[in-house]
Formats: sequence, C-alpha cells, structure tokens
Amino acid sequence: MNAGEGIQIGVTVVLTLTLGAVLWYAWEARKQAKASARMAEATLRPVMVVWTGPERVGEAWGGHVYTVGYQNVGSGPAVNISFHLSPADGDWFDPPKRVAMGVRQEESFIRVGLALPIPDEVLVVAEYEDASHSRWRTTLRLEKEDGVLRNRESKLEPIGG
Repeated sequence: MNAGEGIQIGVTVVLTLTLGAVLWYAWEARKQAKASARMAEATLRPVMVVWTGPERVGEAWGGHVYTVGYQNVGSGPAVNISFHLSPADGDWFDPPKRVAMGVRQEESFIRVGLALPIPDEVLVVAEYEDASHSRWRTTLRLEKEDGVLRNRESKLEPIGG
C-alpha cells in the first residue's frame, strides 16, 4: 500500500464516522422536536369536566329531569362541542348547542330528561376539539342508587388518535 492509498482509506474512515455522527444528531434532533410538539399540544389541551347534581331536579312526562353541568378546566379552548346520551332514550330539555368554551369560563348547565324506568347506568358524553383539531371525549358514568342517578366515574380520552 502506498501513501496515497493510506490517505484515501483515512479520508473514507473520517467521512464514514462523520456521516454516522450527522445521522445520529439528526435522529436525536427529530426526537427532541417531537417531544417539544407534544409538550406544546399538552399546554393548549382543553379538559371538559361533566357532572350532575346530587339529586334530580324534577319530573316530567313520566320521567326524571337531571341537571348536567360542564366546564372547561384545561389550558386551551374546547371547540365543536357536542353532547350525547347512552342509552339514547333520554331527551335534552336545553339542547346542547355549544360551539366553543374558553379556558376558565364559568360552568354551564343543560337539563336532560330520562324516561322511566331509569336505567341502571347512563353515560353522558361530551366530545370536542382542541386548537390543533385533535378530538377528545369526556365520559361521565352515572349509576342508579336508591332510584336516583349518581356520579360514579369520569374519563377523558383522545378520539381516534
């Protein structure tokens, strides 16, 4: 091997190590960028809480009427808010037509009527989007106790992501 071949092998080794270092740095920078994006999304995430009062508020058409409260306690606005009941054999007295709810706004209330006999379990579901159009769902599970529905569990989860 002559001196020219030795230099060529040395340059190849240095270039290969440099390429490896650049690829490793690019990989680490990509991981860091993804983590930063997740943190930014989390700081603007709405969190809707949903609850009912301790008792029903009245009776109508052979059923019971409950007040359902909701509030955005997250750090970002909730938009395109919709509410659903399961089982769907109830009726909203104040149809929930909320387009958006900002951060720390006062709680709002809607009323729902449930036909008799009251089911053993009812789910009140709020679905909404955050500022980056990610969809979220808050589900409130109500269970019948002494003939009255009571709050049992509330769960926040992403939709389809």
